[in-house]
Amino acid sequence: MATFLYDFVNNLNENWKEVDLLLLEAKKYENSNVDLYNALCRSITVLIVAHLEGFIKELVKAIIHDLNKNYTFKELSKSIQKTYCLKYLGNETDTNSKSYQNKVNRLSEKFCELECKISDEPFFINNRNPKPDTLQTVFKNFGVKSVFAHLHDSKLDSVFSESAKTTREDIQLQKAYILKSVISFPYSGDISRMNLEKAQGTMSKRTLWEEFLDQINMKRHGVAHGTNTDNSESVSVLETIKDKVVYLQLVLIELLVCEITKMTVNKTTVS
Repeated sequence: MATFLYDFVNNLNENWKEVDLLLLEAKKYENSNVDLYNALCRSITVLIVAHLEGFIKELVKAIIHDLNKNYTFKELSKSIQKTYCLKYLGNETDTNSKSYQNKVNRLSEKFCELECKISDEPFFINNRNPKPDTLQTVFKNFGVKSVFAHLHDSKLDSVFSESAKTTREDIQLQKAYILKSVISFPYSGDISRMNLEKAQGTMSKRTLWEEFLDQINMKRHGVAHGTNTDNSESVSVLETIKDKVVYLQLVLIELLVCEITKMTVNKTTVS
């Protein structure tokens, strides 16, 4: 039986169908009906960000389902155990961090005794646009402390300089690789394949992907909240943005797969 994550990745194209449909319609009316063309482009701007937000939530759910099916609470990583404890303890405060950590440890021990199954709610932030800080938090909840330090100077960055045709070819190759990696549990991940090793040192400036997410969230905000009543992007630019988001999604999946794979290796070593 395939994993929940496999089914999720396999259906990613279905999730983008409405955006693809609107892109096709916008191309039809680009030179014949300016008002309809602009309305379609503005709708696409909002939907691209909405799909990225939905993707994050569904990705978390798929991974949690696979972890619950295959691991006991005791076998989960310390990062995941701690994140789940937040559901009951709330966030750590600076004034009593030692006391807080003791509570986390005691609660984790109790969950281990009870062979507790985890739920997905503590692992993502409800009603938050997929801004860089949102992604940082979600990935930190699984043990990836700085998601953009992993994306920085990775092979994913090539999307900012390559042709649209090459990007689409890369997307197909990446999806095929991910499906092969997650078809069964435990997943198999190699962090060096896409140069996803964490960049060393302190990041002195925002990465290309942080800037990219800032831009698409700002454009979405302008349309959704009425501060921007004009269409500022052509259909060709929106198509490029959509492809970048899809490629980003697939690489984010690979990064989490690599983190879960580390947990599997640790489990085998302990055994």
